[in-house]
Amino acid sequence: MKKVYLHIGAHKTGSTSIQAYLRDHRVTLATNFGVHFYKGVFLDENHLELPLCAITDSRPIPYQIVNKLYVSQPSLRISTAERVAEFLEAGSGRYVFSAEDLSFLRKPEELYFLRSLFSYHPVSIVLLTRNVEDFLRSYKKMMQRMGMHQSPGDRSFAYAESDSWLGRWEDLISVYRTVFPDVSIINYDREVASCGSVLPGFLSAIGIDLIDAPDWNGYYLNKTEAE
Repeated sequence: MKKVYLHIGAHKTGSTSIQAYLRDHRVTLATNFGVHFYKGVFLDENHLELPLCAITDSRPIPYQIVNKLYVSQPSLRISTAERVAEFLEAGSGRYVFSAEDLSFLRKPEELYFLRSLFSYHPVSIVLLTRNVEDFLRSYKKMMQRMGMHQSPGDRSFAYAESDSWLGRWEDLISVYRTVFPDVSIINYDREVASCGSVLPGFLSAIGIDLIDAPDWNGYYLNKTEAE
């Protein structure tokens, strides 16, 4: 049976390293492990079309703002559904999608649309969480580096104060589990402390034996000054 693994971030928890590893070893993972990594529309390894399709209220995600990316959501929904269906029809095994902006979704209707993209195939969510204080500090630095100013709105993607909704992991886990019962949670701090990388934990979560996996050393990308 085919199975989908959906990596939803969060931001600043090693997502760039995970995506780069999956991209760099796409052929080996498919050939040796039956793990197929989707190729995105806007970015190869970061599947931005998924959150762009699912998010409601026309809320822009940071990548849209920085890159002045304006898309028709109805058209993108149709083209993405067709593209994902074509990807899932090919071959057999496990299929991996990744987009840390999916961690911005907090509404059941957003997640029901996301679920519809994968048809009847079983879906496992992979979420990495982090010490909230460190996460928000690193996230704020990322926003500043992108040229995005702190927003006073408590529902803004650029709001990174101590009470930010972005770091409420239990809320994120709860809303995803309303639609996707199978949620694997990886602790970023524990993985980095024990392995120096989140990749061993992530690869295990998607069913790849670390003994046979391509070398994951050296994948520690997009670090802020605090990391």
